Amino acid sequence: DGSGLRCDQREDELDRRSRIDRLKRAADSCLWGGLVQRERSMKATIWHNPKCGTSRKTLAILEETPGVDLTVVEYLKAPPSRAKLEQLFSDAGMTPQEGLRVRGSPAEELGLTSDDATADQILDAMAREPILINRPLVETDKGVRLCRPQDKVQEIL
Repeated sequence: DGSGLRCDQREDELDRRSRIDRLKRAADSCLWGGLVQRERSMKATIWHNPKCGTSRKTLAILEETPGVDLTVVEYLKAPPSRAKLEQLFSDAGMTPQEGLRVRGSPAEELGLTSDDATADQILDAMAREPILINRPLVETDKGVRLCRPQDKVQEIL
């Protein structure tokens, strides 16, 4: 046929091109398919305090991430329920003691930093006084994180 290649060489070249095409399609699928799926399905809720720099930086990361359907809850104005706090800490793999904000809060005065303060006492206090909740907490389908430092949010995006 004038191509200058023997029949077996042409078959090898076609096989090689076919493998390359399959690899390119697979790579495109991984890159774009994953992004498209993430854009369709990534919901995130941040319990946010606009006066907190770490919370603002975490919010910025969420806002800049393509495909995140974001809900912002200013938790000092609309605090989570005690049950929601319990669920958030459980999903984050942390205790209420670990989620207690000490600096800039009445935690010490309320006796919540003592060794004998129980998880129930801390949760009850947080539900009454949301300033006791350390922030920002972020919840996605992949889990919950107390995003201190703010880059911890990447673990659940």
